[in-house]
Amino acid sequence: MKNEEIIDVHYGEITLKGKNFKRFENILIKSILTRIKTELGIDLKTQKEMKRLIISNFGEENKNQRIVKGLSKVFGISWIGTGYSCNATIKDVVNLITKHADKKKVYRIEARRIDKTYPKNSSEIGYEISKELIGNGFEPDYKSKEIIYIEWFKNHVNIILKKYAGLGGLPSGASGRVVSLLSGGIDSPVSTWLCMKRGCTPSFLHVFIGDIDDVKKSKIVDIRRKLREYTSKPIDLYLADGSKIYEIKDKIPPRYRTVLFRRFMFLLAQALANDLNAEGIITGDNIAQVASQTLTNLHATTYGMDIPIFRPLLTYDKEEIINLAKKIDTFETSIKKYNDPCMAGAKGMTTTAKQEIVKRIEKEIGLNEIVENVLKGIRRI
Repeated sequence: MKNEEIIDVHYGEITLKGKNFKRFENILIKSILTRIKTELGIDLKTQKEMKRLIISNFGEENKNQRIVKGLSKVFGISWIGTGYSCNATIKDVVNLITKHADKKKVYRIEARRIDKTYPKNSSEIGYEISKELIGNGFEPDYKSKEIIYIEWFKNHVNIILKKYAGLGGLPSGASGRVVSLLSGGIDSPVSTWLCMKRGCTPSFLHVFIGDIDDVKKSKIVDIRRKLREYTSKPIDLYLADGSKIYEIKDKIPPRYRTVLFRRFMFLLAQALANDLNAEGIITGDNIAQVASQTLTNLHATTYGMDIPIFRPLLTYDKEEIINLAKKIDTFETSIKKYNDPCMAGAKGMTTTAKQEIVKRIEKEIGLNEIVENVLKGIRRI
């Protein structure tokens, strides 16, 4: 075979899925091809190879870096390697490394024999390549952090000169649809991202007070756009007018207003999830981070619900959440000014809401009817 520039995409966790591997692999490859087409506007040559995907035929110089950048936001990829493929001979491997590697660097050769019929084992292959490279002006060192990866197949060898970390997790869409309660804070985008990493496809639900046109111009839409970069699937954003619950807030004891408002949002999210055939609700809740998120209040806001509620940030501290928000590039957007009704608490809010009191207030104000009316007016954008 001719020497060929390649990108070697390793799948990671999905290789452990047994009988479900093929399904996960097909979902991941579709995500990869969609991302490449989106980033580059072309279709590239791909080939499945021992639970990995080999991409070639880039067409122009340095396009591989653009592909790597695009794939760096695809869930389900363990790592991405850039390098070359050549005939399965020591001579061809050494010639390619000599041509493309930097002689000023000290490398460690890490060889792996994929084809078990080849007479030399992995250590012997690595030793022989290192010995030949010394004769070509290199100084291999088994302690070096600069690594050249050799994957020895039956008829060819993949030489990986540069390795990039992937996001890991499961490919986008592998786990089904969920409704994510999106506020204007830091936490909810991060919790959504974590569930997306587990293959969930989110539909955002945002409750607003005021003019819907202002929301459409706000950071809420920008957050959706940021997270859209991590999936090959569209992310719907549902906007719900929460003014109906605010109009009757004087009928709710001040200490229970935030609890009832959160109860309203959860019931609304459940109703929307039922309409969308979604299988869960995502929130950015964190134990005792704020008064509304004590264990007692979390229970009081979600009692009796018949849909799973996913709280991936439950045990994170605030610094960990902020660091992750910065890593996924939602932090700067999340801290922009916005009139978020979720932040409109009441003085002296209880941290120990009693379920029987919440039930009584809920019945008195007709919360279920309010939820039904708001659901009818939800707008998808």
